[in-house]
Amino acid sequence: MDWTIVYQVTSFLAIALLAIVVAIFVLASSLLGLAVESAAKEENDRRAAQDSEIEKQVEQAKTDLDKAAEGTGEFEQAAKTLRNLIDKKKRFEKETKHIRRGYEVFKTKGGVLYPGIPLLLSVVLSALAWGFSTGAYQSVSPYLWGFGVAALGFSLYRIYFGLTKIEKVAVTSEQAALARMTRALGTALEKHDEAVKPELRFVFGGRKPPFHCKKESTLDIEFDVALVKGDIVERAEVMFFAPQGFSFPGRETWSQDAEFEIASACTYKQIVPNILPGVTRATIFKLKAPAQTGTFTLGYSIHYAGWKGKVQKFEVVVE
Repeated sequence: MDWTIVYQVTSFLAIALLAIVVAIFVLASSLLGLAVESAAKEENDRRAAQDSEIEKQVEQAKTDLDKAAEGTGEFEQAAKTLRNLIDKKKRFEKETKHIRRGYEVFKTKGGVLYPGIPLLLSVVLSALAWGFSTGAYQSVSPYLWGFGVAALGFSLYRIYFGLTKIEKVAVTSEQAALARMTRALGTALEKHDEAVKPELRFVFGGRKPPFHCKKESTLDIEFDVALVKGDIVERAEVMFFAPQGFSFPGRETWSQDAEFEIASACTYKQIVPNILPGVTRATIFKLKAPAQTGTFTLGYSIHYAGWKGKVQKFEVVVE
């Protein structure tokens, strides 16, 4: 076997890999910002897990110390828990430093020097082995070539390590970009829906609250629903809520649960169809007062076009 060919191939391979190192570093540099962001996120996630685990260890240490102080436990157990806590903290710090070092491939030191210097060394050693292979020092050539191959192997490992980090950051950046695009689309859709969503205005007609009436009497209440934004609302539902004792004569009603804003409120729904801009439609409903006197809080809310309004309250004074 002609070892001079092996020495030449090794030297040329190292030179070719030098060009690849430069190309990889250019790619890594373009992802530097994303790499810093990814490293910070990974470190924060690890620190959050660390804080949670250490907090459990601290609670255990406090429990062991309390038991030891009360005479129901041993100080040795408490000391063991504390030593475990210290060891765990050191391990977490080591892991955090490892995370930071892992992203050095995106900088000159990790992306060029670590793989590049061994490659240059491999070129020089392989060239020397080639040069000495035909002279008086040909016995040295295999050793020089062996060291050159070792340097080449270390450089290949650093190149592989760098490519895996680049792949991780690139995939993460694509996911982050997709998430940002999804959020942006969601925000745009929300703004669009808000812009085109019709808006209704509810006003009491005639008398205004607080309404006054005699106990067990029937009160006529008038209201208008007007369209102040949009083209049309085909169907609006106005819900009225009254405390127990009140009723809506001639209307189909039901009761809310006890946790509702107006507990166990008697409820009736008035449907207002085809609301157009500039057109108001007065609606009147009857409200029967209870036998008790006092000031009572009632409410109403408007539901339309998939939108549910908050309960707006008004008062009725029963005399």
